[in-house]
Amino acid sequence: MVVPIRIMDMDFNLLGEIDDYLSLIWTRRWHKPGEFSLHLDLNSLYTDTLKEDNLIILGENVGIIKYIQFATGEEDEDMAESVLIRGLTLSSLMNRRITLPPQGQSHDTIKGTAETVMKHYVKNNCVNPTDIKRRIPRLVVAADLFRGEELTYQSRLKALDLELEQLSLISGLGWDIRPDYESGYFVFDVFEGRDLTQNQTFNNPVIFSIEFDNIRGQTYVSNSLDYKNQAYVGGQGEGVERTIIEVGDNAEGLDRYEVFVDARDVENEELLPSRGKEKLLELAKIQSFESRIDHDSTFGYKKDWDLGDTVTIQNKKWGITLNTRITEITEIYEPDGFKLEVTFGDTIPTLVDKIKSEIQAIAPELTR
Repeated sequence: MVVPIRIMDMDFNLLGEIDDYLSLIWTRRWHKPGEFSLHLDLNSLYTDTLKEDNLIILGENVGIIKYIQFATGEEDEDMAESVLIRGLTLSSLMNRRITLPPQGQSHDTIKGTAETVMKHYVKNNCVNPTDIKRRIPRLVVAADLFRGEELTYQSRLKALDLELEQLSLISGLGWDIRPDYESGYFVFDVFEGRDLTQNQTFNNPVIFSIEFDNIRGQTYVSNSLDYKNQAYVGGQGEGVERTIIEVGDNAEGLDRYEVFVDARDVENEELLPSRGKEKLLELAKIQSFESRIDHDSTFGYKKDWDLGDTVTIQNKKWGITLNTRITEITEIYEPDGFKLEVTFGDTIPTLVDKIKSEIQAIAPELTR
């Protein structure tokens, strides 16, 4: 099933429409920007509009072109020349900024709900920055509804998109940038998924199960290789004078997994618990269900369930039932049909993720 896509420039001027591509794979993510890849014949109409930083629009999905590849096939192939387009969703605009602290302060520190904190950093670094050159044109922030848990957070010279991802993981709130075509603005907002699990009574429950014939295949992973549940967080000071606090669930014996968190860069001791919680979140047990969903049966995609919702996923033969959030959805559009691949729960950290985490952990020591 090929769904037409529109090509626009960053001012929302329509440049063309393409409906004869070979494949389009679009991945939506709850905690961080998604991505897409588009494969088509070079002779298709409007391929000349597929330029870097132009927008690709597929329904509510909006992405920015960041990669273009032209290829020539073998002489006996039907298609002599092809184009591969890849890019990131509109929320990737946040990876163009870092978190600069206010003048005269070592860190940008804020106390409030998770939504307030997220929008604070976007406003300070993208919408109303001190340096006007840092402003992202036509970006606005939606009204603050004060959702999420109360927390104290600080940031200094961190990639803004990674800070938003961290706050999203802590709070469970999602975030995105969506276009308002009428006003011409890019709107940053925070989102709250619905509870569709089998044990609640406010919404119609959504249960994905092989037994209900609404899943075509499943892969379940339970990973505790890097698991820690008790953190000792070291603040400022030396030797016996150094501030050390504990954060965790106070497990005992063989159930206790300890880690030390170097938070020497944290000047305000009130922030040490947050730093410890962040580290434990990175080292939590991972439970992930990757499933190929039959989108035509039982529950309708984007009608009964969507990205960010918490649903029940089960496999009775494996003895597993999880109430978990939908964190990633990959939409696959090809001439012979439409497919959905859905990730429930945590995604498995890649080697690159682990390297980034280790670099962030030792950064305070490197800058002493």
